[in-house]
Amino acid sequence: MALLEMGGRRFPLPQGEVLLGADAGSAIPLAFPGVLPRHAKLKSLPDGQVVITKAVPEAEVLINGVRLGAEPTPGAAVRSTSRR
Repeated sequence: MALLEMGGRRFPLPQGEVLLGADAGSAIPLAFPGVLPRHAKLKSLPDGQVVITKAVPEAEVLINGVRLGAEPTPGAAVRSTSRR
């Protein structure tokens, strides 16, 4: 299972989609200024890759300081490690 490490916390990413956002019901809640209720989606693939997409078109997502475009970003989108 892939892990997302953010702010000193680790979040397991089950296979399938996980929602990130300011909404308390998000799988990974983000309480920061500018974060939308439904901000981004992470999709963990069977081969261990993780793909990030905007949850809504107006979300601004930066990966290593680079703005995410319209297409999903595989691999380097998030730092993922496998738990074995």
